[in-house]
Amino acid sequence: MINVCFDGQIHLERGFLEKIISEIYKIIKNTDNLIELEESVRIYMYEVFASLLGDVFTQLNQAIKAQKQENGWTVSRNDWKIVQFTFGSVTFRQP
Repeated sequence: MINVCFDGQIHLERGFLEKIISEIYKIIKNTDNLIELEESVRIYMYEVFASLLGDVFTQLNQAIKAQKQENGWTVSRNDWKIVQFTFGSVTFRQP
């Protein structure tokens, strides 16, 4: 879904933005009023943010793991982590 370059750039997979646009279109089409529309789009975008941030954290952890393994460290656990943000829970892999 997302690739993080360590020069600060983020590259989204082809079609990812089209999926977001399509989902927002569906929300607009199925919503009766502006207040409901705003709430539905906010909830959807929070889900997208949480998913993207989880991908970023996973990739950062993978880079840190590789760097530490070069220094002779070993990994003893491979857990999923959950961090709570105001926009929702962010789940990522601790490689």
